[in-house]
Amino acid sequence: MIYEHNIKIDIPVFKIDSKIASQTVRRPTVFEKSVLQLFARYSGGLGEYTLEDIAKQLKLCSIFFVEALRYLSDFKAIEFLNGYSIDDGAALQCKSILITNEGREFLAKNALPSKSKNTTETSYYHPLSGALVGKNQIKTDSYPDVKRLPSEGMNVTLSAVEPLLDEQLRRSWESKANERIESISSQFNGELWDRKTFKIDINHNGNVTPISNDE
Repeated sequence: MIYEHNIKIDIPVFKIDSKIASQTVRRPTVFEKSVLQLFARYSGGLGEYTLEDIAKQLKLCSIFFVEALRYLSDFKAIEFLNGYSIDDGAALQCKSILITNEGREFLAKNALPSKSKNTTETSYYHPLSGALVGKNQIKTDSYPDVKRLPSEGMNVTLSAVEPLLDEQLRRSWESKANERIESISSQFNGELWDRKTFKIDINHNGNVTPISNDE
């Protein structure tokens, strides 16, 4: 090495806002669970029976089953064959009602979605590492004479970053036992600038070796 020089460069770090639609999960009521069990296990043998018939056999009021069915249909746990709807009430025949894959999942987990809500979480993508970083990992200072790499030249696309975002967000939500993510919609929302220091070594042969001093 015959020459060594330190160069400071600001690297664009892409700020990404993710809108998360989620639902609170709760345990099903006795009637909701009974309806799910009914159509998951016995629908083939009940055929012509109506909700009213079943309620009479159990000596219960049919309105409880109808309201449970209404709630389950709102969350696509069950669906009606063409020509039938929840408006048919207790006159609905069992053969006109099908449990969906979501309904089977709800039954297996003994959990139903409740209220929906929307939240926004912010993430930061660093093009040098190709990874999401915490805001506290971004080194910024106020010196105005430092060159900046243009963000346009980094060739960062949302389609390339979205798999990282989805994986990180879903993993972080796994600890929220009563919440489940319905959808994630992300978009770029500006940049922060990460100050990197590069050391340039030039040896006797004129070879230039750039080395980053920052991890």
